[in-house]
Amino acid sequence: MGGGETPLRLAKLETLLAAVEETPDKVHTLGRCRLEPISERLGIFREVRGRGLPVARLLPGERTLWDNRFRIELGANEPEPITVRALGESGLRELRDRSALPSSLPRLAGWTLPSCWRGEVLLGLPMLGGGHGREAFGLDCRAIFVSAGKASEGGGTANQVSR
Repeated sequence: MGGGETPLRLAKLETLLAAVEETPDKVHTLGRCRLEPISERLGIFREVRGRGLPVARLLPGERTLWDNRFRIELGANEPEPITVRALGESGLRELRDRSALPSSLPRLAGWTLPSCWRGEVLLGLPMLGGGHGREAFGLDCRAIFVSAGKASEGGGTANQVSR
């Protein structure tokens, strides 16, 4: 979920579970994931720190592995390139204002979703699941969530673009 390239060590996971049991109302992190209590549940979100999440430019027909979590492809018939970057707080707010996202989506989950931009104009989110056709935003862009193991099978790195 955190997009890491190496599996977590069992000892670190056991330490995390003990810490969550001891202090369930505290935020914990492990493997580029943030575990945060939300009401009576534990939310697990992509952690953002340091340099932040990647930015990729896609020409029509190209695809990329973004943040080692999503394989993103721009349709060949799109008229112009797009930039894929994290939705962020302002993008999340804009899509909620457009009623394009459910209010139940936790803000930390929304912040780290891949989103499609042309300049500073938010086009929307890629269609999740890799379906074909134009999605609600009128953009032919698809995203498939991949695990770190499956991501490496497709070759390339998180910022490599291919046709």
